[in-house]
Amino acid sequence: MLLGRSEFADIVIDDDFVSKLHIVLLLYSDALILLDLNSANGTIVNSVRVKSTILKDNDIISLGNHRIKVLDAPALNEDVSKILDTHDTVNMTSLIDIRRLKAERHVRAVPQDKLLG
Repeated sequence: MLLGRSEFADIVIDDDFVSKLHIVLLLYSDALILLDLNSANGTIVNSVRVKSTILKDNDIISLGNHRIKVLDAPALNEDVSKILDTHDTVNMTSLIDIRRLKAERHVRAVPQDKLLG
C-alpha cells in the first residue's frame, strides 16, 4: 500500500507535511514492513525517525500532522522478535573528548635538537 499526498497513492493524506509518495507498506505472511520513500519530512514510528522498519501491533506511524495506529500486524517469529528487541548501543563521547582526540592527532613530534636550541 502506498501512502502520500498524491492522488496516485492508495491512501491519500491531505497534509502539506506529507510527501506526494511518502511511504509504502508491504504486507507479508510473517511481517508488515514500512519503507520511507525519501520523504521530505521523514517518517516517525513510536517517536523514532525511520527509513524502514518491521511494524508490530500498536506501533504509531507519524506522517506530517497525522498518526496511524497499527492493528493486527502479522505475528513475528521468535528469531525476528529477538533481533528487534536487541538494542543498538553506541559509545557516546562528550564534545570535550572529541576535541581532545582531535588535538592529540594534530600534535607533531618535534626533534630534540629543535627543543634545546
